[in-house]
Amino acid sequence: MNGKRKTLSGDKRLFLIFLLTGICSVAVADIHYFVQMTVHASENELTIKTDRNSAGGCRIGREKGCVRAKQGERDIKLSFLLAGNTKCNLTNGVDWKLKDVTLGGKNSSSKPSSWGGFGTDGDVKGDFDFQDADTGVLNPYTTPSDRQITILDKNKNAYFLYYKVTAECLDGSGNVLKTITTDPRVINEG
Repeated sequence: MNGKRKTLSGDKRLFLIFLLTGICSVAVADIHYFVQMTVHASENELTIKTDRNSAGGCRIGREKGCVRAKQGERDIKLSFLLAGNTKCNLTNGVDWKLKDVTLGGKNSSSKPSSWGGFGTDGDVKGDFDFQDADTGVLNPYTTPSDRQITILDKNKNAYFLYYKVTAECLDGSGNVLKTITTDPRVINEG
């Protein structure tokens, strides 16, 4: 080498900056958290398998399945997955299938006894797409399957609430034999 350093011209430096900015914004733009559940052996509840640090680093206790939408994160996809054996062992039972996701208990220190109540709550209605804000049932963000429901959290407002995921045991005719749930928290930091 002759001791001279090669430098990028102004146009090449500008192009490189735009390229890196674009790559970084694409990486930040697609935030997707997954909460994995199984049907408990007793078939009386859904058991969350996702560690509390795996869905945004929830900082409340040791609650598995808690989702933390960090300040500044927008349009976060939350996918609830039913994993493992989904065979329903009840008489005439066929399979366990996810039914819906419901919100409730805004800023409550304990799990709510009733769900919904967001008909006039502009903050929560601004962050989530409700099928029915009064009951708290959400519209899925993507077409749901028997094993996965994905919702969208816009995370524009700061509060916390609980979500309830419901699964149903169906017989061969599609009749509901039993319903089970789980209900951890969502923390929106706005």
